[in-house]
Amino acid sequence: MRHPMFMAASALAAFLITAGVPATHAQAPTTTEQIDEKIAHAIGMEAVFYGFAPVMVQLAIRSQTDADQPFDNGQAPVNQMGHARRLYGPADKFVVTANNDTLYSFAALDLSKEPVVLTIPDTEGRYYIMQLIDAYSRAVEDIGIGTLGAQGGTFAIVGPGWKGTLPPEMVRIDSPTPEVYVIGRTGVDSDEDLPAAHAVQDQYRLRALSAYGQPSSPVELGHKDASAKMGFPEGLDFFALLDRAIRTNPLPEDAPITEQFTRIGVGLEKPFDVASLSEPVKRGLTQALRDGIAAIQSVAKDSGSRVNGWNMEFKGGLYGNDYLLRSAIAYKQLGLNKALRALYPNRYLDANDQPLNGQHAYTIKFDGKVPVRAFWSLTMYDAKDLFMVENPIKRYSIGDRTKGLKTEADGSLTLYIQAKSPGPHRESNWLPAPDGDFFLQMRLYEPTEAVLNGSYQLPQVMREDSQ
Repeated sequence: MRHPMFMAASALAAFLITAGVPATHAQAPTTTEQIDEKIAHAIGMEAVFYGFAPVMVQLAIRSQTDADQPFDNGQAPVNQMGHARRLYGPADKFVVTANNDTLYSFAALDLSKEPVVLTIPDTEGRYYIMQLIDAYSRAVEDIGIGTLGAQGGTFAIVGPGWKGTLPPEMVRIDSPTPEVYVIGRTGVDSDEDLPAAHAVQDQYRLRALSAYGQPSSPVELGHKDASAKMGFPEGLDFFALLDRAIRTNPLPEDAPITEQFTRIGVGLEKPFDVASLSEPVKRGLTQALRDGIAAIQSVAKDSGSRVNGWNMEFKGGLYGNDYLLRSAIAYKQLGLNKALRALYPNRYLDANDQPLNGQHAYTIKFDGKVPVRAFWSLTMYDAKDLFMVENPIKRYSIGDRTKGLKTEADGSLTLYIQAKSPGPHRESNWLPAPDGDFFLQMRLYEPTEAVLNGSYQLPQVMREDSQ
């Protein structure tokens, strides 16, 4: 049986096809070209809902591996790891809603020939996580201080169908797809802490199984000023990327869905070729891409469980057959961690369900400590493009590690969210906002059970002139 969300996608496609057609026996005859266009639109819509996440992973892999050596912006060739040496800020537009808390490390793995071995040092309590997602953005495994690898270790990442024996010291991690995207995050407390964090990054090792045990030297990172840029495919190239994702990373269990895509040229014996499509099919797919992405954007604005105004994404990395949710998460939070490792409450609206906007001033009052085992932060993004926002004090996030943060005598903490300074006595607790609409995202690293079971709720975002 199809998942209800996927059925909803089909229903939406059918609605968009038939909307506006009057129920009358005097309708003009439908031409073959019109029928072909409508079929392409219907199947194209389902392909967009199913395929948005794998296409985004393909884009990330393509841009991240556009390198002939590992670089200090995170780029690296396939089966090698690059490390960003500074915290991301407004200038970094590789992925939307990037964090401002940790140093990123990236690797794109090709497991089609043999496993790849990842070695992690004992970080001596420093927060880190190596998040492994498959070609469809689903969680494969999290290696980190809160789970496997709390004291480091050696991990063999194995692709489907591999038969062989691993050394006894390795922990085996099986991926359902040959392509795996690794997103590493290493905690850093301040600019002064960067050298120590870099030293941890330098001890991460990635190599093919056949090279394991051979002498290796520290990786020398090349330098690039800017982070990678992912972009979005032009025209109908979206379907070419989806075709590549399905062809390279086949999922037999999804065949009942993906087999119908052959009608629009995706998944055939030969790669997708837009030139081979008829004009009606091209028109149908072009409109499907517009309608599908618009629907994904709409769902993304309210995709989680709403708790006290915050969208709580409890299903990060664990989507099952909920392809529309998977797409919505990939749209605004590609690489979302599983909730057990990190929770990402987010919101576009204030306590009165009005859009957050820099023309107003807001407060968030925490009555006590936020129940996390690691740390927490709140990051500001422009609502339109979901990138960080430049501001005069160069503060892009605020949290329990922010220097000079002031709490009250009763242990409460008030944050001030607004475009203009709240005054010298409050600037320590100020997260600057843009002049227009904005998007807030919290990060709760290693949340406790109180957060996960809902007994703890984050405070509302209150507009000051409504209090």
